Order: sequence, then structure tokens, then C-alpha cells
Amino acid sequence: ASASIPVFVSEWGYDLADKGFYLLNAKTRESFGKPLVDYMNAKGIHWTSWNFSHLSAPKMIANEDDFALTDLGSLVKDSL
Repeated sequence: ASASIPVFVSEWGYDLADKGFYLLNAKTRESFGKPLVDYMNAKGIHWTSWNFSHLSAPKMIANEDDFALTDLGSLVKDSL
């Protein structure tokens, strides 16, 4: 579909530290994040990740003091 119509994926992510939210549980860069980014890029699908926060999952930053990136934050930065 992305070859003939615009497709945009939003609000995806994973959180290695969050075991409470069932959609994020047990997801890693290797099992979820990188394969999803590779798939979207191969199909020409545009994307953004959720969210640039340290308070709610999936977290892209570890804190607001120095905005240190989480594993997800690093993957998103590396994939831009």
C-alpha cells in the first residue's frame, strides 16, 4: 500500500525497563525496534516514535537533566 498511498506510522516504541504495559513487555531493539524500522524504511513508510519523555512509556530519554537517551531513543536517533 505504501507504494501507491501515503502511509505514516506513529506512536510505536518499546521500553526495556517497563514490564507493566503489555504492549511493551519483552520488546527489545533486536526483537522489535530494529526490525520494525528496517521494514518501514524498506517499504517507504514514514514514521515517528512516541514519546520524547522520561515519565511515560515508551521512554526515549532517561531524564530531563541531560536528556540521556534510552535504548529506544538511541535507535530512533541512529535511524534518522
